[in-house]
Amino acid sequence: PDLIEVGDPYVTACAALDAGRRLGVPVVGFYHSDLPRLIGSRIGRWSEPRVEAYVRGLYRRFDLVLAPSRVMVEKLRGLGIGPVELQPLGVDSVHFSPGRRDPALKRELGLDAGTPLLVFAGRASREKHIPLLLEAMERLGRGYHLLLVGPGMPRSVPGNVTVVSEYANRERTARYLASSDGLIHAGDSETFGLVVLEAMASGIPVIGTRAGAVAEHVVPGTGLLVEP
Repeated sequence: PDLIEVGDPYVTACAALDAGRRLGVPVVGFYHSDLPRLIGSRIGRWSEPRVEAYVRGLYRRFDLVLAPSRVMVEKLRGLGIGPVELQPLGVDSVHFSPGRRDPALKRELGLDAGTPLLVFAGRASREKHIPLLLEAMERLGRGYHLLLVGPGMPRSVPGNVTVVSEYANRERTARYLASSDGLIHAGDSETFGLVVLEAMASGIPVIGTRAGAVAEHVVPGTGLLVEP
């Protein structure tokens, strides 16, 4: 190859760097996940300095590092890593479009056509703060409904929440998004937040947190931002 791009920060990254050195070709690292914060949220904040040291040692070895959001570019530069360049992600705006809207979805959920339907699609990982979404739905009451889509979603939910606890393919996800009235996203540590762009491409507003990369996408006129 003329160039190797690596999206993995573990064994594959080390193998790719070794291959690049042997072949004499540049190796680019794409920093997809905020590793210190991700691991710190799982095993404790005490681990973050150690993970930052690992990230610094690994990504300084790449010829170029790409990050999907400005917040991650600045974080990497703050760790002394460089050169770092912004490379946003994108979505298929033909597939994710308002044309996928299906009024039958609300009927399938047993809802009146006028009931506001919120949706979240993604992983049920800790940093997505799914319990916070459920608390919000309890406070909103039965005048609103939430569709939670993704593997590992909780089974015990308020009465105004419907769970699809499985992987939904692209066609189903596009239908769910376009047929809802808004995406609600409580995550505060997204490095990009692809589902936010998918929702916008589907023609619905986004309610997100003023933190992480989500705040870069939800500009005035596209939704609402709340404090974490």
